[in-house]
Amino acid sequence: MQTETNQKGSSVTNSIGAPMGSAHDSHFVFITDDSGIVPVFEQIKSKLGLEVNNCLTLVYSISGKEGQPLFKAELESIEKRFPAQLLTHYLFSGNLIPRENTDQIQQALEIILNCNLRKLVQFLVLGKADFIESVSERLHFLGIKPNQIYSQTF
Repeated sequence: MQTETNQKGSSVTNSIGAPMGSAHDSHFVFITDDSGIVPVFEQIKSKLGLEVNNCLTLVYSISGKEGQPLFKAELESIEKRFPAQLLTHYLFSGNLIPRENTDQIQQALEIILNCNLRKLVQFLVLGKADFIESVSERLHFLGIKPNQIYSQTF
């Protein structure tokens, strides 16, 4: 079952209902675990196919039980085609408990925020409920406003 949380989003939304800003000034940061990678992958393809000047970052947290990340070869191929628009961060963890992975997630988020050059940053967090809660806490800690965060549980 899927549940959605849109925290004070824009009236313009994408295909999973997430708020969208101006394509020319927006940086979309997708943060997902293994359970949310399929819809995130589809969103990345869709955004890169339609909007030429946007910036996308994927933070993909892979649990210790998984081997190769899903869509790794496809994501690498897309990154080669769109090197200025897509950046992927893989976070491999031996811990299956999201709260124990917050340091790794926060480090990736700090890098993304410190390197951002766009006016608007939207965070789309997809995955299991405990993963979303953990990531949302880190985003709030880093000063991200609630209207910049969209989440969907899978």
